[in-house]
Amino acid sequence: MPRGRGGPVARGDHEGCVSRPPRRDPPTCCERLHELAARAGPRTEYGLIHGELGPGHVLVDAAGRPVLIDIEGLMYFDIEWEHVFLQLRFGERYGALARPGLDRHRPDLYMLAMRLSLVAGPLRLLDGDFPDRAFLRGIVEHNRDEALALVSPDR
Repeated sequence: MPRGRGGPVARGDHEGCVSRPPRRDPPTCCERLHELAARAGPRTEYGLIHGELGPGHVLVDAAGRPVLIDIEGLMYFDIEWEHVFLQLRFGERYGALARPGLDRHRPDLYMLAMRLSLVAGPLRLLDGDFPDRAFLRGIVEHNRDEALALVSPDR
């Protein structure tokens, strides 16, 4: 059984795994989520995206052309999804990869989705015996705070 704060932790019980921020008003969070989704609106055009494009997923062939690898996540979807991943992955260096003409509202919704995923994934690992629990807690807490900021009423 996984251990937490000096004792066993039941699967899914993350009570002692991460510190808790001040509670937010759930209706406000839900309203903000609906607002982000409404601003994104329906989409009629899609592009081919990698899903987790980063420097480890692009090689250069003998002729100097980029070659995508690890393409099991390849899909037709909103290209903004890929660009939000690139923003997370490259941070302040994202500017060199930015593309003009992206929907200006859709990335806000996708950033929230990715931040929530970056909370959920490490929490699942904390259910097991991942050796560097402090590292995972740091990821959870950082992305939790970023997600809460995205649904903040003053945003």
